[in-house]
Amino acid sequence: MARVLGRLRISRSTEESTSIDRQREHVELWAKSNDHEIVGWAVDENVSGSVDPFETPGLGPWLKTDRLVEWDILVAWKLDRVSRRVVPLNALFGFLDQHAKSLACTSQPIDLSNWAGRLVVNVIAGVAEGELEAIRERTQDSRRKLRKVGRWHGGTVPIGYQKVRLDSGGFGLAVNPETAPIVQEIAARAERRESIRSIADLLNERGVSAPRGGLWTAQTLTRMLRSRWIIGEIEYNGRPVMGDDGLPVRRSLSEPLISPERWETIQAVLDDQKRPKQRRNEPGLLLNVAVCSECGEPLYHTVMTKADKGTEKIRTYRYWRCSAKSKRKTRDGNPVCTTKYAVPAVMLEQIVEEMFLADIGDVERTEEVYVPAEGHGDEIAVIDRAIAMARREYDAGIYDGDDNAYFERITTHRANRDRLAAIPSLPARWVRQPTGETYSQAWSRMDVRQRRELMIDAEIVVRARMVGPSVPEVAFHVDHARLQVAVPGFVPPALASQSNAK
Repeated sequence: MARVLGRLRISRSTEESTSIDRQREHVELWAKSNDHEIVGWAVDENVSGSVDPFETPGLGPWLKTDRLVEWDILVAWKLDRVSRRVVPLNALFGFLDQHAKSLACTSQPIDLSNWAGRLVVNVIAGVAEGELEAIRERTQDSRRKLRKVGRWHGGTVPIGYQKVRLDSGGFGLAVNPETAPIVQEIAARAERRESIRSIADLLNERGVSAPRGGLWTAQTLTRMLRSRWIIGEIEYNGRPVMGDDGLPVRRSLSEPLISPERWETIQAVLDDQKRPKQRRNEPGLLLNVAVCSECGEPLYHTVMTKADKGTEKIRTYRYWRCSAKSKRKTRDGNPVCTTKYAVPAVMLEQIVEEMFLADIGDVERTEEVYVPAEGHGDEIAVIDRAIAMARREYDAGIYDGDDNAYFERITTHRANRDRLAAIPSLPARWVRQPTGETYSQAWSRMDVRQRRELMIDAEIVVRARMVGPSVPEVAFHVDHARLQVAVPGFVPPALASQSNAK
């Protein structure tokens, strides 16, 4: 009597002809007829035959050295239940021979004890690998065809949509009323230029599940917002799938979760956020705002800790220091900056806050808003790509059609392009618009990072230095000319005071 390890594997749990239960019956019958005892089962459901047997979650652990003592024969219904690839199978055969183990299949005569048996096994394995390749090709062809006609080809359903059976057969994607609002909220927040990280944190705090479960990340959100499926278009490998007419294919039943115009706005916002911003993420209210009033070099934030003598109490001190002074920068052999003292951070930040609120606290804040192109620039770009693609296919001799069909297609595209080009349009642009909130109101609700970005956006420059151990010199500059253009009705404080005096 030998100890049998039953091997059961299936690629999809819906395969009735090779179900786990049917395979188990074959192995049990074989073991009983040969008077062997089944000591364990190596079961792999929804595992492809292309996976190396040593890497499968069910069989792999049984092939570890510490478990080889538990069984003598590996038994499967057919050899392709062990693996569908020749190279991994040969590695397994050598491993079994090295450890005095056997392999048997209930429906195939397998004998690894002689060269003829090993030859037969390799032939069977070769046929199985050929079947695997044929299955892959059929699957790829099927998915390619489904993408072309806008039907759902399987995989994870994108958040915001749900799988729906079509009357014509197969499946399509329709808007999911429960999850679509989540995508639309994310898009709206991104369009308002909220940071992707803050959006992810907000969703996680509210307990909103990510598409594949778990927590939202900035990467997950960016990938979703970059994808064209949220505007109802099919893409493959990050590129839109083009139909026979050379235009993007739209999903069957899929209404866009957001408009293409808003999607273009979000792309512009994401591109803008990708641009490197000089040390914008470092701590300190005045980073990229304050400069040394003596040399004009940036001030940087430093934190020092010191223990009081006797009490050993740790005290923290913050300063704004001149970068040129700290780096001992010189010009023509002379120091760029000769200031002796760093500026105490608490004192400088309090002075800047008072100046900021006194100067523009009552002014309505504006923000940059992306305005999509007015006209049909996006549609013209799509047509241009379709024309270029048709030309490349025709020049390469791979165009699927005769000359008449090619010329008709090019002529149609050109006519549509000329029609759209004749419509007046404006290019995409960023404009500043009022927010309905004053700078003072914004300041009161913001944290340090947001306040710094508020001042940078308003192009405020602070010039500061210490002219004595405790005597600061601070100059606060706001570009009033810019505010007059951006904010209707804005009157510079100097002019306002003159008007009041009269």
